[in-house]
Amino acid sequence: MLRRAIALILAACTVSCQTWTSTHLSPEQYVRDKRPNQVRVLLADGRWLTLHRPVIGGDSLHGAVFPGSEAITTVPLAGVRGVLVQKADPWTTGAVVLAAGFTGILVAGALQGSSQPRRTTSTGAEGIQIGSCPLVYSWDGNDWRLDSGTFSGALTEGAARTEVDNLLYAVPHEGTLRLKLANEMPETDYVDALTVLAVDHRPGTQIVPDAFGGLHTVSQLRAPVRARDFRDRDAMERIAASDGWHWESALSDRDSARVEDVRDGLQLTFTRPPGAVAATLVLDATNTPWAGHLKSEYIMAHGAATAAWYDSLDADVTMVTRLAENMIREAYLVASVWTGESWLSQGHYWEAGSEVGKRHAVRLDLSLVVGDTVRVRLESAPAFWLIDYAAIDYSDPQPFSRHEVEASRVVAAGGERIRSRLAAVDREYVVLDAGDYYELEFRVPDVPPGTARSYLLESSGWYRVHTDQTQPAQIALLRQADTERYGISKISVARLNQVLNGINAR
Repeated sequence: MLRRAIALILAACTVSCQTWTSTHLSPEQYVRDKRPNQVRVLLADGRWLTLHRPVIGGDSLHGAVFPGSEAITTVPLAGVRGVLVQKADPWTTGAVVLAAGFTGILVAGALQGSSQPRRTTSTGAEGIQIGSCPLVYSWDGNDWRLDSGTFSGALTEGAARTEVDNLLYAVPHEGTLRLKLANEMPETDYVDALTVLAVDHRPGTQIVPDAFGGLHTVSQLRAPVRARDFRDRDAMERIAASDGWHWESALSDRDSARVEDVRDGLQLTFTRPPGAVAATLVLDATNTPWAGHLKSEYIMAHGAATAAWYDSLDADVTMVTRLAENMIREAYLVASVWTGESWLSQGHYWEAGSEVGKRHAVRLDLSLVVGDTVRVRLESAPAFWLIDYAAIDYSDPQPFSRHEVEASRVVAAGGERIRSRLAAVDREYVVLDAGDYYELEFRVPDVPPGTARSYLLESSGWYRVHTDQTQPAQIALLRQADTERYGISKISVARLNQVLNGINAR
């Protein structure tokens, strides 16, 4: 069973665990001689386009814009200015397997055994999509590095949102910072605004965003003295450092009818300095592939009623609010503190997506907490989160200066029009279909003497996931997910049990 599980997750990671590199061959030579599964070509208008199953026909290059698609795109060879090819990276493959954990194996098992109509996953395996939202790459001086998945969870225009992410890999060269905005999923992205925040602060201080785009300073992070999950497993080694070794849920022996089995998370204990009445909780976390898989199933469950559901969300803000509140309560990571009598909610960590980890902050009010320790509870549905690092900071907020930097150039045909549309939240969208890329340049100000600089991405918009809308809506499942207490958690546990039983039976 273990060998089968490892084989499944390795198969699912085949495409994502690659590195792009240049080749001395022309696009025509490379495609004809090497017969690759995919290539990435630089077009005359400055866009990069990934083509799957590429072939040469006459004077053109033909291929699908995403794996599994029957729609073929044709690019004249005369309009291709460069080509990148993929090389397997076994170290990256191993890292992805470790990061995905057992939930990644479950997704592979679910897709293999699913009777649902199949689409293309973000890993390139045949199955339901497990990732979504626009991706942003930073140029680190040598290569493009995936740095952000933007406004996750904004599934329709009525749910459009603004998000702020740390850019860990962005390195300016001669005052110019380069980003690449990409849609690599079977979806359509509507980007309303995208700017870089250049934040100057005291050396030794970090800038951490929260779920609503606010910025917090931390400088004296403290690890917990105790970390146990809801099944009383020790999690200290997994969350003590930001090292890619995550805590994740134990999946076996869960009963969807028992409340104790349909919720999971961590309880952290921190020492408390005398007189501390506030603190900042910092967390490095990402969603599991399983969470992305379940979200895709939830959207697909609307079937032929999907368009009407989207229209309702766009027309009625109360429906969007109810959906958001349900997702926060059921699927997001809710942070609470123990007052001595009860758990008091303090905020939450927004959906992060499964493509890239995020560091977010929650400001804690400790005025009702008694004693010399602070107990924090992080709660969500089982198997929805991978938690890499948790720490607390009791220091007072420090001053910083924030500079909002608009794109100075977009490397594409019509770049000036695209650039102006990204400057402000005004519903003047930049629309990206699957396979679309835009390279952006930002002229950033000089760093003032004696200060440190952090770069963050502020982005606004929404996206529409492409799903099969020909099947009848699954009314009972949607009613359970939307209205029943812990309905999403119960559905998830029931599905987990089905997949686990299927894997064990193979």
